[in-house]
Order: sequence, then C-alpha cells, then structure tokens
Amino acid sequence: MGLINPQDRLHKAAHNFCKNQEESDELYLLQSVLIEFKTKYLKYYNAALADVIKIISEQVSAQEKIKKLDGLKEQNPKLQNFYKIILAQLGNDFSADKFLVLRSDVIKIINNTVEVIEKNLGFKFREMKESSEPTVKQKKFLKEAEKLVFSDSDDKSIFTEFVFVSFEEELKKFYSNDKTFINQAKKEIQKVKAPKLNFFLLEEKKEEPFYEIIS
Repeated sequence: MGLINPQDRLHKAAHNFCKNQEESDELYLLQSVLIEFKTKYLKYYNAALADVIKIISEQVSAQEKIKKLDGLKEQNPKLQNFYKIILAQLGNDFSADKFLVLRSDVIKIINNTVEVIEKNLGFKFREMKESSEPTVKQKKFLKEAEKLVFSDSDDKSIFTEFVFVSFEEELKKFYSNDKTFINQAKKEIQKVKAPKLNFFLLEEKKEEPFYEIIS
C-alpha cells in the first residue's frame, strides 16, 4: 500500500526499503500479496470516495464543504490516507468529469499494479519461474499448511505461497510492516517442513531511511 499511495505514512519507508534492496536482485512480489492489496485498496478507496461525494453533494456553502472535507481525516483514521490522496487529486475541481478521471486512475492502478510500482521505483521486480507440477515436498507442505493458524485468510494465503514458492525459488526472507503477521509466521513456520526462512518486521522511523528492520 505504501508503494502505491504517496499519501501513505509508510510511503517513504517502503520506497527507500525497496530501493536499498535493488542491487540484491532478491525482490519478489507474491501473487497473494497483490490480490490482498487490490482488494483492500479498492475497498478503502471506494469508501473514502463515497464519503467525499456525500459532502460535496450537500446543499451548503463551499466554505462549509471544505471544512467538512478537512474534518474527514480525523473522523476515520483507517481511511485517512485515502482521503488525502482523493482530496489532493481533486484540488478545487469538484466537477463530474473530475470524478470520472479519479475512477479511471484507480482502475489503472488495480489493473496494472506491478507496472505502477516498478515505474515509481525505477526498476523491475524479479520474476518467478513459470509454475509446473508441484514437487513431492511442495505437496507435503500443502497438506501441512491446512492446519496452520493465522488471524485471517489473507495472511494464511500469503504465508502458504511464500513457503510453497521457496522450495523452487531462492526465497529466504520475508519483510512486512504487519507485526501480527510476522509473529504468527515465525510461530507457524516451526510446524512445517520447509527451507530455512526468516521473517522480518519493517518498522517506521522518523529519520532516514525512515525504516528499521527488526529480526
């Protein structure tokens, strides 16, 4: 999320982290991560956009509308970054045509997520090998994975794909700013037979490079 949304509080941290890993040639984007991103981004963006449209449609003065729009950021912290990006895109243009442009832009992001991220970073992620018939080890792991416990299905899907792919790819490290996921992953990896994998927490910092890697 931080790589796509320039208004996200983790934008600088996510961008700098990826740029600093560029030379290692070990950056992959898992399909399960992309699916979770697209689902949540569209959900939160649409929710924020609906709130903005509701205020703009009210029969009140322009000054009152601006005041209410500014207040949105405080009313729903979960959507704060999306309010910021939508209001920045709108500027002072609340016309129907402008909202159509916004809808078009968000559809482009959803349909071309990897390309948008790579353009922002200035380099491409490493490509996965074409999938083939699962190996014996991978099949055994998938059976073991059925018993894994995560706080939500998205986290379980991400963990499962990461471990599954690691049997074929040179994947050894997973980075995330989701503390709950990292803690659960460290616990669940002990329950399965898999390559030696490490999970690291990316913690936001106020100073350059705006992140810290916690093992």
